[in-house]
Amino acid sequence: MDENTAPGESGFFKKNPALKIKEFRSFLAIRFGLIFALNMQITIIFYWVYHITNDKLSLGFVGLAEVIPAVACALFAGHFADLNEKRKMVLFCITAYIILGMSLFMLTTPFAFNRLGLDTTLLLIYFLVFCGGIIRSFLGPSVFSLFGLIVPRKNFANGTSWSSMAWQTGAMLGPLAAGILIAMNGINAGMLAIVIVEVLLLIPILS
Repeated sequence: MDENTAPGESGFFKKNPALKIKEFRSFLAIRFGLIFALNMQITIIFYWVYHITNDKLSLGFVGLAEVIPAVACALFAGHFADLNEKRKMVLFCITAYIILGMSLFMLTTPFAFNRLGLDTTLLLIYFLVFCGGIIRSFLGPSVFSLFGLIVPRKNFANGTSWSSMAWQTGAMLGPLAAGILIAMNGINAGMLAIVIVEVLLLIPILS
């Protein structure tokens, strides 16, 4: 049996040939996990910023801090991703997000806020969100290129459907999980959960 083939040729796998590819199943786990974690993160950041500032304009600056680097670096990031091995690029982005998540987690602690104060904390939040926008500009082309290398052309339609479903599911469940964690355990616990999810994503990318 081919190592990329799921055990058993059930009707489900006949209708979804892309899922028979082991690497594609790992790809779906990574795609879902990243979108889930990143949507959790941005939801918590928006709540956090409004909680400490009570200022709607500050929320707008959060979005701006992410969009500017993502757009500015898009062309260079796409070219850079084309020149490098795609799996290593995705691994690099996940590692960068783990470091970013740990930084945000430490910043949410009462100790950090008391030592840094409101203004410095807010500037650091914007800076970390800006860094996240840079990482995202590299992640996008790397993920799409990796998809093209994993899934045979004849299975693109089926693979795209599953990839889109993983993205949509992560995008919906991320904010939901963020809200539940904030309500139950607070912002700090939510940020810790994000780091844990991102660390777990190292398993499928390294396997």
